[in-house]
Amino acid sequence: MKAVVYNQYGPPEVLQLKEVDQPTPQNKQLKIKVNACAITMGDCELRSPAIPTFTWFIVRLVFGLFHPKIKTLGAYVSGTVVAKGKETNEFELGDQVYGICGKRFGGYAEYVCLDEKGPVTKTPSNMSMSEAAPVGLGLEGLHFFEKAQLKKGEKLLINGAGGGIGTYALQLAQYYGAEVTAVDTGDKLEALKGLGATACIDYTSTPLRDHQEKYDVILDVVGTIGHLESMQLLNKKGRYISAIPKISRALVALLAAPFSNKKSMTGLTSGSKEGLKTLTTLIEQGHMRTLIDKTFAMDQIIAAHKAIENGEKVGNMILNTSN
Repeated sequence: MKAVVYNQYGPPEVLQLKEVDQPTPQNKQLKIKVNACAITMGDCELRSPAIPTFTWFIVRLVFGLFHPKIKTLGAYVSGTVVAKGKETNEFELGDQVYGICGKRFGGYAEYVCLDEKGPVTKTPSNMSMSEAAPVGLGLEGLHFFEKAQLKKGEKLLINGAGGGIGTYALQLAQYYGAEVTAVDTGDKLEALKGLGATACIDYTSTPLRDHQEKYDVILDVVGTIGHLESMQLLNKKGRYISAIPKISRALVALLAAPFSNKKSMTGLTSGSKEGLKTLTTLIEQGHMRTLIDKTFAMDQIIAAHKAIENGEKVGNMILNTSN
């Protein structure tokens, strides 16, 4: 089968399209013929050293200190069940599914194996396979809004609202009844208004530090709002959430916690089958949709990574693995 592989860390050019062996499903696994895979900033960060120094060291201990242990990136996929392990019973051959590969990755390929009991479920009835592939990114908003106890009528600011995580979070917040202000570059703001943002801020022309509005909750998808700045933007008893775990930021928040009613939260979101089913229900009820910027063929993966690193995407970029 064809797969995009990389044997060393570096720029997008380290990615190569090669022929590799097809995976074989274990007893509790499904073999998926991949139709589409989301191309994310997380993939770019794992491929390159563009991660804060100490976090980079921790990530490399898991994924390979000097060379990548996992040769194929891609975590968010959709496709068709073509084979099953002996101990699987939830899905049938031919079922169209979407899910998350987890720390094994492997979605930049024609076939991948997923644990049946893991974060995988049937594709929403009103979505194409390409639209379904990145839906797992919506688990970030689902997790953090539950953690922050986002309430109807609260004012929410989403920093980095124009990406995959941000566009799903915006729609989830609308469903919860929050009043959403979206922050991103000016070329993305019209699309964000179309998804339901009450207000939009182009941070390139209006720095957040000059913004006078106060918010009940801040979701910082890109992790660029400093601690003092976030505290200034929050109402009394406000909650700041960073989707980018940073040890230095967590320590500052811990030291400041006794002196403020405002909370600072971070953490990692784990894949959840129940969470995916919740997102599927919301999608089928018309509360959420996928915003796709561009679709790339497998031999265009270098161009795709360059586009993401240049901040060009609005919503999601998709790798089409079925051609």
